[in-house]
Amino acid sequence: MPEEKKSIYELKLHEELSLNKWLCVFRVPGGWIYQTSDPRYEWDNMAVFVPFSNQFYREEMKRVLTEYLSLEALSARLNLPQNYLRVLTDSSAIPSLDVNGRLRFSEPDVRDALSVLALKPKHNHDERKL
Repeated sequence: MPEEKKSIYELKLHEELSLNKWLCVFRVPGGWIYQTSDPRYEWDNMAVFVPFSNQFYREEMKRVLTEYLSLEALSARLNLPQNYLRVLTDSSAIPSLDVNGRLRFSEPDVRDALSVLALKPKHNHDERKL
């Protein structure tokens, strides 16, 4: 299977990402520099600064970060009790996968679901009852 390319949002300062044989992206403070280079033409080195935008950040990072975690690992990453997450899972308030009887979670998807829950008026997920 071919290795997936790194996202431009993952680039460290001054790191370069080759998008194809004529186009490179460099991470610079405040954004990226896209540079073209085609030896067939006189203007073989054109560059443009593209300011940072988070328009596609969420989708891109979700793609990059999607890994499935156990309930224990998710609880540790989110700093939430396992039994609270179990109640939310059982009520279908957060998404999960049942893999041969073991629950697995996508952290970005769970964070999205928790954000939606946080915006709702009072809900009955009281930790004292857990």
